[in-house]
Amino acid sequence: MLLKATGKDLAQCEGECEVETGRKIGADLVISGEMLRVGSSLKMSLKLHETHQGRLLAGSVATGRDIDELDRQASKAVDELCSALR
Repeated sequence: MLLKATGKDLAQCEGECEVETGRKIGADLVISGEMLRVGSSLKMSLKLHETHQGRLLAGSVATGRDIDELDRQASKAVDELCSALR
């Protein structure tokens, strides 16, 4: 709903848009990402921003040959993001 009010859709929301959306809902932090198929592998790229100044705090990537392997690697990628907060 917030994106529609700005005339954008989810595909157009990246970088500053992610941070601004986090601010509007009162979040201190926002995690965003994308999933890609690269050849026969799956790749998930994650970013952690703080919303007050819009700084990128951390980024991480998980890869897998299939969705099950990617799922197992995803928790490690999230742990990497969260280590920036410690």
